[in-house]
This record gives sequence, C-alpha cells and structure tokens, in this order.
Amino acid sequence: MGRTRWTRAELWKLSRACQIYENQRRIIKLIEFPDVGLVALNNAVDRLTNFEPDDGLEKLDLRADTDPQSVAEEIQAHIDSHPTSRTYLPSFFVAHLKREKVVEEVYTASEETIEESQVEYLRSRIKQLESSNTQLFKAIGSQRELGTMVAEAVRAVPPYKKYTQAKVSKSKTPVSAIFLWSDWHIGEVIDSEETEGFGEYNYQIAEHRLFKIIDDFLRWVEVQREAYHIDHCAVYCLGDYISGDIHHELVATNEFPVPVQTAKAGILMGEGFRRLSPHFENIDAYQNSGNHDRLTKKMQFKQRGSNSFAYLVHTIADTYAEKLDNLTIHQTLGTKQIASVADWNFLLEHGDGMRAWMGIPFYGIEREKGREAFKRMNTDKTFDCMAIGHWHVPTLLGGVILINGSLSGTTEYDHGAGRHSPPCQVGCLVHPEHGIFNLVPFIQRVAA
Repeated sequence: MGRTRWTRAELWKLSRACQIYENQRRIIKLIEFPDVGLVALNNAVDRLTNFEPDDGLEKLDLRADTDPQSVAEEIQAHIDSHPTSRTYLPSFFVAHLKREKVVEEVYTASEETIEESQVEYLRSRIKQLESSNTQLFKAIGSQRELGTMVAEAVRAVPPYKKYTQAKVSKSKTPVSAIFLWSDWHIGEVIDSEETEGFGEYNYQIAEHRLFKIIDDFLRWVEVQREAYHIDHCAVYCLGDYISGDIHHELVATNEFPVPVQTAKAGILMGEGFRRLSPHFENIDAYQNSGNHDRLTKKMQFKQRGSNSFAYLVHTIADTYAEKLDNLTIHQTLGTKQIASVADWNFLLEHGDGMRAWMGIPFYGIEREKGREAFKRMNTDKTFDCMAIGHWHVPTLLGGVILINGSLSGTTEYDHGAGRHSPPCQVGCLVHPEHGIFNLVPFIQRVAA
C-alpha cells in the first residue's frame, strides 16, 4: 500500500474503519496508542469525525487506505495470522506507523489542528454560557414578577380587625387536681459521699421533702384556681413507701427495722392527707402496694395487697386521718385498680411488673397499656389513662401515662449505673373534656 495525502473526509473514513473493527471485536479502541505523537493523531481523527468531504481543505501527509472496509480486513488478517496480537494490538499499530515514517509528521500537523479545535471549543462554550445566562435572567425575571404578583395579592386582602386580648374569666367547668405519691423508701439511707453529692437521704430529709412538696403543690393549686374551678383532689398512692428488706444491702444499711419504717411511712401519709384536707371540698385517695413493701422474697400476685407492709402503711394512714370528713379511701388488695377522675378513667398500678432493659422501659409501658386496653374491651373496666410509679423518673408518656418520681432521688445504685433523677412527686390537672394538662414534677433538693 503506497503513501498518499488525505483530506479530512478521508481521515473520517479511517476512523470509521477503526469503529467497524471495534464493533466487530469489542476488544479495544484501535487508535489509543501510548506514544505522544500517536495520541495527537487520535485526537485529530476524533475531532474530524463529523466533517463532510471537502477537497479544498488542508491535507495531512498520512498513509491509509481509501476503502475503510479494506483497512478493517487488513487488521483482521493480521490478527488471524498472529493470535497473540489481539492483546498487543496498540503495539502493532505503533510499529506499522513507524515503518511508514509518519509519526513525527502527524505530531507536527496535529498541533495546529488542536489549537483550532480549542478555539472552536471555547467559542462553543461561550455561546453555551451566554445561553445559560439568558435562561437565568429569564428565571430571575419570572421570580421577581411572581413576587410582585404575590405582594399585590397580599395588599389586596382586607386587614383583620384590630386584635385586643379578651379578659380571662375563670372557667366554670370543674377541674380535678391529681397528686402522685410513691417511692418514698422510708428507712433507706443514701450517703452523699458515695454518690458524689448527687443523692442524700434519710428519714429527716424524707419528712422535710414530703411536707415541702405538699406545700408547693398547694401553692400551685391556688395559682391554678385563678383560671380553673378546682375543688377536688385525687391522690394516687402507688406503693414503695418503705425501703424494706428485699435486698441484702438494704438490710445492712436501713436506718430502722421494717416495722418502724412502716409506722413512720403510715404517719407521714396520714399527715399528708391532713394537710391537703382544708384546701379541697373532696379528696379521693387510691391506695396500691409496691415491690419494696412486699413480705416475700420474690414478687407475688396472690394476696399482693394484703400480704404487704403497704397494707399496714395504708391502715395506719387511714386511721390517722379517719376524722377527715372530706377524705374517701379506695384501697385495692390486688395489683391494679381503676380511678375515675373528672370523667376520665385511670388505670393505677405500681409498675414493677413491666419488663425493663437498658433503662426506663418506655416501649414496655406502651405494650402494657395496649395489652390492658385489649383485655378490658367491651367491659366496664376500660380506661383512658394510666398512672404508675417504680421508675423514679417523672414523665407524661404519650399524653396519657403518668410516671411518678421518687422521694429518695438518686441512690448509690442509680449513681453506679449512670442514672440521675432529682427527688420529686408529680402533680397535674384533669379537665373533663381535654384530659391531663399542666403536669408539674415538684422537685425538692434541699435537705432538712
């Protein structure tokens, strides 16, 4: 095959021949050579791909064949005679072109072509950017026009009448106050040195805290009476009034024996009823047992309310406050009871039967609520809300589950487990239409 000069259209034929082979074999691109000059040849051929034949164009001194199919057939014949060339096909073209002594010529000729292509590319890029800017200006103009239209629409809206806040009048609907009492752990001793000051407790502190919390609750009720009609109070006594002897460390460190704990806790509860009595027309006390009050080593369900020191605490408290005409006692001998307050039914229990893992079992409490609701369907024992103790963290879960705090606060066990909750008891209001609102944990950190 002789040496000749080629137009750009003929270079396009050469490129097409390479594409024919690539489509047939799907192995490599035939004109991707490692040599710098041959890379320039590749770029020049690629940029000339879309040009039509024009004999008046500048010619390049390159060797090729006029028929693209013949070029493809020559490549195929070489591969068939040299099977290993399939992998080393770029080397074959390098050697073939060097034999024709066109590498240097191609490199020199392609520089001008690349410069021309760069100019063409930059011009095209400028046109593209100008077009983008035009579209952007149109979009900005549309946005400004839309903003103007929206502003005009707003101006066209007639203004509201001048707002004046109406004078708040006292609600005529009776609202009930709820006060949660649980987890007093009377008799337990918490050493501040063992808790780094996060917790301290003994009977003197317990007495001071409880009476101070009751005072704070009553002052809060007086403030709420500026807007609500509050004549009724429901006290949820949810157990764990004493420390008990259910753990060995409690047996060793309790401030008093269990009978003394029971007597002191009962007197404190009775005194609490006596201090609440003058401030309400009616008080309903709902009494449940806990797990620290139990007489057995493990939690029991049969005779839970009667075979418990909580029963004695309730008896002492009820006897202490028996002369209060506005106090009604509702004591259960089981694990749960329903309290109807402001037309809302509350399911009361201590909460120790809810399985826990990694802290407060919020999901476990929700599951317990679901099971209880399903069990009580189509009966006269349905409920709207729940109230529990045991977990020592004041919370309103899901708007319907009250969780009380503790009077003792952070214990050595809590401190070791990285938990902390200040000593508190929870109070809230219940509206006949709206349910629970204004929940307040009455926190008391000050020792006696």
